[in-house]
Amino acid sequence: MDRAIHERIRMWRVYRGLTQAQVAAAFRPSRSEVWVRKLEAGERQADPRISVLEELARILDVSLARLLSDDAPTGVQPAESEDDPALLRAVLLAPHRPTATVAEPTHILRQAAWGFDAFQSGHYITLLRAMPGLVKSARALPHTPEGDRAAYRVHHLAATVLMKYGGGAAAWHAADRAIDFARASGDPIAVALAGQITAYTLMSIGEPATGLETVELLIEELARPLSALDGDGYTALGMLWLKGAVAAAEIGDARTAQAMLAHAATAAEHVPLGANRWRTGYDALNVRLHIASIEHQLGRYGDAARTAESIPSAVLASLPRERRAHHRIEYAQALVALNRTNDALSALLAAEADSPQEVHTRPTALALITKLLAQHVGQPPSKLSDLAARSGLARP
Repeated sequence: MDRAIHERIRMWRVYRGLTQAQVAAAFRPSRSEVWVRKLEAGERQADPRISVLEELARILDVSLARLLSDDAPTGVQPAESEDDPALLRAVLLAPHRPTATVAEPTHILRQAAWGFDAFQSGHYITLLRAMPGLVKSARALPHTPEGDRAAYRVHHLAATVLMKYGGGAAAWHAADRAIDFARASGDPIAVALAGQITAYTLMSIGEPATGLETVELLIEELARPLSALDGDGYTALGMLWLKGAVAAAEIGDARTAQAMLAHAATAAEHVPLGANRWRTGYDALNVRLHIASIEHQLGRYGDAARTAESIPSAVLASLPRERRAHHRIEYAQALVALNRTNDALSALLAAEADSPQEVHTRPTALALITKLLAQHVGQPPSKLSDLAARSGLARP
């Protein structure tokens, strides 16, 4: 059966891995997300004008003839489907139904370890597609210390990967379940690490003050037992301090943010550089990266850029790909705020070299590329056009 034009538009958008907001922003001039939503629902225009279709063909990187035909996309796998994070959210929020098949906790822990490695390597798409099944398996684990520890780790991973997609209620729910499982396991390190991701997810649902309070309560509870656990304990404690600093900056509390960063720096003295304990990447360098990020949060763009530029390239090269690319995107944001657009583009290209998926599919990076494109009235620089094309925002 032939598809209506609005159905074909949505089919190609999903295939390209674009959100409705990204398509709206790529129009010249930009449209609203509501406009795109209504267009795809067939409410805006049952028979869109040819100029609109030509613009859509450009954005979706497909010939106008193919967009107008009933030819489905084949041959090349999409970079990502918007349904991938949606499926994980659905599994996390759905009621749990007991299953007859129960995996071994050690097997689930190995899969979670693979997942954190995939995350730090920037392989979000593969990870997203594996997560729904992993969450279901984790929920079927027996309530033993080993089973609860494995279930904690999986839910922590689920919250972490969803934060790359804007977080939201499902990410917070996963983190909250992670704390429950961590407490049941009796492991204070797991409780602290679950607490820091919970604080992070609370920020994504507009509750940074609650995130800060969560960190403060956990530090009061866990500081002493964690300090007795050497590098692993200080890693968990330091991560709590860092997320507390981010939450404080989110509500504009610079004094608390700076105090928590100082505590995180002190904790990092007990952790070797590059230790990457519990796949957190926590060490003195990670503290410096957070200093730059928090300066940007507080609107101190010049300080943020100077802090980022004070970190030698050779030192950055030691970071996991995800963390390195994430940092460079935040640096690019500060550079755009300082009107250093050429430097911002260079930072984005460096981030792309580190982790293509971090730039091509993450909302923060795509919004930044769109902003750079909007600053050029005429033809944008070829490197920017090419980057936008690789990210599905425009054709070369």
